[in-house]
Amino acid sequence: MSAMRSKWPIAIPTVFKELLEDVEVIRSSFNETQRDDQRIAVVISVFDEKDVLPSTLKEMVDLIMMANLDGEIFVILNNGGGNSVEFINRIVKNRKKLKNEIGIDEIILGKTCKLKGEWKNSNAIPRKIKLEKEIPPKTNRVTLVVINQDHELDNAGKIRGLRDIYEFLRIRNQESGYCPQYLLTIDAETRLRRRELVHGGVLTEPCFGLKHLVEHSNKGMMMVGAKNLSIPYDAEGNPNWKAATPPMQEVSSILHGLEGYQWLPGGATLGGFKDIVSIMCSISRKLPGSWVEDTMMTATAKAIGIEITIDQEVIHTNRCPSPEEDKKASDQIERWLMGTEGVRNVIGPSFAKTVINNKLTKAVIHLLSEFIKGRRVNFFYLLKGLIPYFNVRKRSRLKPNDIISDPAVFL
Repeated sequence: MSAMRSKWPIAIPTVFKELLEDVEVIRSSFNETQRDDQRIAVVISVFDEKDVLPSTLKEMVDLIMMANLDGEIFVILNNGGGNSVEFINRIVKNRKKLKNEIGIDEIILGKTCKLKGEWKNSNAIPRKIKLEKEIPPKTNRVTLVVINQDHELDNAGKIRGLRDIYEFLRIRNQESGYCPQYLLTIDAETRLRRRELVHGGVLTEPCFGLKHLVEHSNKGMMMVGAKNLSIPYDAEGNPNWKAATPPMQEVSSILHGLEGYQWLPGGATLGGFKDIVSIMCSISRKLPGSWVEDTMMTATAKAIGIEITIDQEVIHTNRCPSPEEDKKASDQIERWLMGTEGVRNVIGPSFAKTVINNKLTKAVIHLLSEFIKGRRVNFFYLLKGLIPYFNVRKRSRLKPNDIISDPAVFL
């Protein structure tokens, strides 16, 4: 542990230091004797996503096979799942039909168990997960594992779903040696697409996205994120590739991956199984009020010496409102930035400079650079979003997310 500590930032708050210590303890206890270099675990926490979830899962199965991998897709229906519980109802009603639709051989159902007795900070206590059957020790296929998290006050919020699934994966590793080489985090609406490097255009047909992330990851030693693309979705739950994006979201998409804006997105980050499980177990237990767990994961990974990068040739879709929905678009950005300010408070202003950039001049220089390179950038349209973006950032500093004590949902 002392060797790793030497890589830590010199001046960091106690809360962050305790988090890093916890991560190191978990990482050092991992059982890698049965690590499978052709296996991947995909993790997703969902709520009210019945329209997009089936198509996301089908595409993800296809991408796993295109990458010549096997493994498991773990879906946890956060806090009862909202309307996503209909997905479990479809499994119960006709499991064979759903397996054929998604393109998988096996579906395993599970559920969480309620806490017994009184617990201090119960929102940080993982709930035990019980499956109807065990995950096979070896596999040559893709298995879907769907877990229904009980509806409880302490379970509301994405981070609370992740709390339970990552603790489950940690325990599986300790008890059975379960250890895929890779872990991929995604969101319910995630689509991976190829991005042209010259002009920045997006090829909208499903592609090699996961395989490209795997190749970039150096066998999971590096954590690789896909470049963010905010985009409205249609009524059928698919990305509307022809729709305009609100200016603030457009600014965020273009800046993502450039110097000072290299956060690992929760919608598509690939890394080593041990690393992501260890980091997310610690974040979900130590910081149970987190709204932007992906930014916190980025800071933690950098602090313990894991190399991170954004794959500029792969984008992941991030659902956003339409430009006509001004209030919703502004609220989405404000929620992200309030979460980011909460992360800044925990990791300290000095280290935050290496993870979170807030300089207007740097943003303008980046956008001008993209414009000069001939990328598909409407600079004058972006100016409509740039100033409001930084005004929202200014407001967010007045009311940052308390990532320790806040509810895990934006109210």
